[in-house]
Amino acid sequence: MVAIKTSTGVYYTMPESRQNLPDERVTSFGLFEFNHRSGDLTRAGKAVRLQQRPARLLTLLIERSGHLVTREQIQEAVWSDRLVEFDQALNFAVRQIRIALGDNADSPIYIETIPKRGYRFIAPLSESAENLGVPSTSSRSALSQKALAAFVGTVALILFFSFTLRDRASIEANDGTRPLLVVLPFQNLSGDSTDDYIGIGLTEDLTTRLAQAAPERLGVIARTSAAAVGTGDLTIAEIVSELGVSYVLEGSVRITPEMTRVTAQLIDGSDQSHLWAQNFDTPQPDYLELQRDIASQVAAAIMPSMGVRFDYDSGSAPFDRADFLKGRYLLSHHTMHDTRLALPFLERAVEQAPQFADGLAALGTALMRLGRIDETRSNVQAALEIDPNHAEANRLAGDLDTYFDWDFPAAHRHYETAIAFAPNSSEARNSLAFLLAFEGELDSAALHLEQALSLDPVSTSLLADLSSVYLWAGNYSGAATHCSRTLELNPTSRTAHRCLAEAMEGLGNLDSAATLTIKLWEIRDDDSTAVSRLKNLAPSDVITESRGMELARLQAQENPPPVSVASVLLKLGRAQEALDLLETASQSRSPSFFVLGADPVFNPLRSAPRFQRIVRDLGIPRQ
Repeated sequence: MVAIKTSTGVYYTMPESRQNLPDERVTSFGLFEFNHRSGDLTRAGKAVRLQQRPARLLTLLIERSGHLVTREQIQEAVWSDRLVEFDQALNFAVRQIRIALGDNADSPIYIETIPKRGYRFIAPLSESAENLGVPSTSSRSALSQKALAAFVGTVALILFFSFTLRDRASIEANDGTRPLLVVLPFQNLSGDSTDDYIGIGLTEDLTTRLAQAAPERLGVIARTSAAAVGTGDLTIAEIVSELGVSYVLEGSVRITPEMTRVTAQLIDGSDQSHLWAQNFDTPQPDYLELQRDIASQVAAAIMPSMGVRFDYDSGSAPFDRADFLKGRYLLSHHTMHDTRLALPFLERAVEQAPQFADGLAALGTALMRLGRIDETRSNVQAALEIDPNHAEANRLAGDLDTYFDWDFPAAHRHYETAIAFAPNSSEARNSLAFLLAFEGELDSAALHLEQALSLDPVSTSLLADLSSVYLWAGNYSGAATHCSRTLELNPTSRTAHRCLAEAMEGLGNLDSAATLTIKLWEIRDDDSTAVSRLKNLAPSDVITESRGMELARLQAQENPPPVSVASVLLKLGRAQEALDLLETASQSRSPSFFVLGADPVFNPLRSAPRFQRIVRDLGIPRQ
């Protein structure tokens, strides 16, 4: 193996079989050119960012163009230097290549999937101008390059808006190796909205327990995506298509003075047939027993030969779970108002059952959101003393380690424990992903976010987080794809408009970037005069003027985030002011400073001794 440094400054090892290639062997296909030695990919003369392992995989596929490259051959050639979750890592790498090339797994132009075996590069290849000794793309007229780039960018924008990730949950991230189940919110048929928490609580219990039952054999869609599709008017067939699931569990709760009846039914996603249905009646609302019975029977219907056990040991005697369910129901709304309302319910639940780890973790979540960190820490520690492997408590402990204690090795241990005992937890993978991103491990961060997104496919927050990581990595095509998906789900998202504008700017499509920037200010419902002024400017001036407006907006705040202000100053070319601000504000040790190591907007400062001292003094993982 030989160490190679790419043009982006990333080191990786190259198999010995490639050491004797010409220094600049470049292969062309379609509008693309690929440099085998450096791993650089260009489209119509413009760079397309590929991370190191996808670039190595593309090299292997192109060098064996027209031939099947088996998964075993890929593992030996590309991943032999370290142990990884190979199947997931390979699926992720192929997905990144397809995003970069604009390829589609269902009707491929470049890379064909041979199910269960491997992949084949199928596009016609030719040696590029660099190899043949004729004028290269870089020597064409500037006008031709600009015209071609504008055309490609415009087509890309249309594709980004029209492309839907219908296969995102089942093809690449899941690879068909395990079915996916979604637990839809159980409907309250009691006629009293104050009882809604019972159905939601039952839904969350079932989601958590089924997700932990046999994660290597069954994936369970996260609560947020389940709620997003389950509370609308989608049919079962539409939900199956939207989430890419194999099974749907739906049900209802009816409460009368005499009894509580829970009805549940399991539906086969392929033909919407009923695999199983049952009513559960109880004179007393013992929801713990109800969810145990339902989970066990669903497992028996889906996984009859697995012998899955559903043991539940809360470490406490039975107690009235109503306060806990009400509190957790309110927490699921993810607003500060509902978090404050949830707090007294969760405090009473913990008072009634001080050895109930779920209650302690839920209370810790509420306290964390409210900024009561010392109380969060005590509840998380108590939960971990009862159950050291409790997934939510470990995730919260990892957040405390990362953002308040700056103890990154401890954070890794807690996040990895959470994932080990709850592999279907999108929240734990999301938290670990950002720690990895702060450490500069953008490949691994994106992989975990892709896995989280496969379990929570309509989560706009996950899509936004993945878009940010792609932007940091310079993968503007990937960022644009996920920002566009966010806009499909939430057309008024400011974050998505800003992300897509930055991605279009990175792709060289200033017209689209300017249009999106103006749309962002319109959504903000700002001064119409300012919006009109932007509309009368040239595209590049729109972007510059908008940044000036954003800086003025931030500086008008009482305590503007220093990292955000510094970022805008750098985009305006005012590096010295940005550095002065960061140096002064670094004494606060705000967690927002973590992005200094990952966000390329700070690259102009990296060689400055003062910036290096800030990063070193703060203990930011990557410099």
